[in-house]
Amino acid sequence: MKKIKVDCHTHTSVSFDGHISPRRYIETMTRLGMGAACVCDHDSIEGALEIKALNPPFEVIVGEEILTAQGEVIGLFLSERIPPKKPVSWTMDAIHEQGGLVLVPHPFVKIVLQRIPF
Repeated sequence: MKKIKVDCHTHTSVSFDGHISPRRYIETMTRLGMGAACVCDHDSIEGALEIKALNPPFEVIVGEEILTAQGEVIGLFLSERIPPKKPVSWTMDAIHEQGGLVLVPHPFVKIVLQRIPF
């Protein structure tokens, strides 16, 4: 079995809390020897799509960290942006309709755990 390094929750400069341009992102992840990276900007898939279009030497998983009415969730393997501020059940359904995977990005934050109905 081949092992690869994967980062499942990263941001680019598209996010308010990200500071790395797509080109710099590719340089950094390549230098770190990453085999795959989930690019999950806040309420956007633009950064992930831009990185993917630059054809980096690692797998790019298009994701989005989505602010729902009940807290944040991440959708992975997306092809379209999921709009924010909808009910979490609606958001999870929208992710699944794209064949995506739902993650809880901050599982130990009590407000997130109490408000997301898993």
